[in-house]
Amino acid sequence: MITPDVSCYLDHTPVSDPGAFSGLLDQLEPDIKTLPEAVARLMCHPTVAASRGIELAPEQASDRHTRSISRLLDCLASRDPAPLGEPRDLFCRFGGTCRDHAMLGIACLRHHGIPARMRGGFARYFSDGFWDDHWVAEVWQDDTCKLVDMQLGHEAVAHYAVAFDPWDVPRGEVDTARLGVELLEITGTWFAAGSVVRDAASLAGVELLPWDYWGDAVDFGSDAVLLGECSAGLDAMAELLGGTSATHARARDTLESHAWIGMPRAVVSYQDDGEPLVVEITIAAA
Repeated sequence: MITPDVSCYLDHTPVSDPGAFSGLLDQLEPDIKTLPEAVARLMCHPTVAASRGIELAPEQASDRHTRSISRLLDCLASRDPAPLGEPRDLFCRFGGTCRDHAMLGIACLRHHGIPARMRGGFARYFSDGFWDDHWVAEVWQDDTCKLVDMQLGHEAVAHYAVAFDPWDVPRGEVDTARLGVELLEITGTWFAAGSVVRDAASLAGVELLPWDYWGDAVDFGSDAVLLGECSAGLDAMAELLGGTSATHARARDTLESHAWIGMPRAVVSYQDDGEPLVVEITIAAA
């Protein structure tokens, strides 16, 4: 039986709502054992493509700044009108990051009446000894709660020699000295702090981009004193919201109880050239 807290994640947020493209989600089976492969076939991760010497089309390279699933589905339909379940050319796919993989899977699951939410954290299975910034789906299906990596289609599983099922990602501890974005040589406690607050926002129904910051988190990377002042609150936030028992209401209340962060109502979103751009976002009703 779905508890009232979990049932919050049955409802679409402004980000996951497919809008006029909801019929496209009927073309995807909401089975967590097959959905990662279906999602992966619709995507081409820009970083993965670059590492393999593949140059994406200009519009694909900018796809990762797309916030809504309705816009994502619009892109897929305009590039190839074939059903989403059919194979498509690489250049007809969406140039999405792990966040986009996760959100498309979550939108599909919610569309089919399965509670799901996005979790931000770090994955060690892309690089040995380093925990890369990564987003996955947390899903309640068949009376169990599992982390599902929508980026791990068959090809990715083989390429990265993943030793677990994509629909049952193991949870574990991370090394804060070796986490971030290895390819860009970005690491540090400040990066972990940003991940904690973005994960909290996601739990509260506000699904952001991986490079979104707000409140004091904007200065975590450049102000060590500020980061230290917020560290106790960040540790408490991570402890309170880190497990499967974290709820929509608890996440919202936790963010609002810390004046230095609060619920995000506008974010600083870093673009490709590194220049910040303030982006207004819509907040889901509490």
